Amino acid sequence: MDDPGTTNEQLVAQLRQRIAELEASESRQRTEAASRASETSAREERHRQRQKMEAVGRLAGDVVHDFNNLLTAILGYCDLLLADLSPDDRHREDVAEIQKAGTTAVRLTRQLLALGRKPIDEPRAAGKEFADAPPLVNRPHAGAETVLVMESAEGLRELTRKLLQRQGYTVLVAATADEALRLFEQNVTIDVLLTDVVMSGAGGQELTKQLVKQRPALRVIYMSGYIEDAGVQLRGLESEIAVLAKPFTAEALGRKVREVLDR
Repeated sequence: MDDPGTTNEQLVAQLRQRIAELEASESRQRTEAASRASETSAREERHRQRQKMEAVGRLAGDVVHDFNNLLTAILGYCDLLLADLSPDDRHREDVAEIQKAGTTAVRLTRQLLALGRKPIDEPRAAGKEFADAPPLVNRPHAGAETVLVMESAEGLRELTRKLLQRQGYTVLVAATADEALRLFEQNVTIDVLLTDVVMSGAGGQELTKQLVKQRPALRVIYMSGYIEDAGVQLRGLESEIAVLAKPFTAEALGRKVREVLDR
């Protein structure tokens, strides 16, 4: 018969061993849980940071869009003034300084845009586009093609009209999609639709598709400071489409319109 004392000692030893195993298991579980919690916390923090950067990017894009409209107007009217001033006019230097400041601002907007959006890949750098742009001159084009400009910003809309008219185009302007549709239906000679990407939105995109469906030969030029929004509009459209980076010079505008018409 077993010694009761020995049996009790064995039971105590087994109990202690079991308690130690349970404590070790609990410790491992706590360590694993802490590790998982740390990984989850890190993932959540990375997600929050991504969301924060995306929000900054969207805000930057909105600011750049409005600022690009202002810069396009400033630089465009500088083109018009320089075209009208005589070579020896004392005001030419002042206008050139305004143009230089505008060119510097273009580079700043592209840097801001880099926070969250990809700028349009143009053949030349943004600032160089304006520095190298030749003076605006009146160049009538054979055929007097018609351009429909759809732009909600009044200053930019009128500037675009003036720049294109000086280059010999017939220009129709619209501030809304409804107005653009009305002008399109009333004028069968429209060759090019020049429209702002952001201003267009879903309604504008549907309008563009509708106009292209009615006249498959219609050329479309999207004005945009960043390529992502232009890409949204390009989907599902079979027309000849081009993108004009904002801000643009008179020369860049005329070159892009001529380019799509000559395809």
